[in-house]
Amino acid sequence: DERSRSENEDLDHAIALSLDEEYKKHN
Repeated sequence: DERSRSENEDLDHAIALSLDEEYKKHN
């Protein structure tokens, strides 16, 4: 399903962003 794939990509992107923020906070 295209729509759910797009939503999963958005979720992956949000996770990557939050991990990046965590990384910056710790360094």
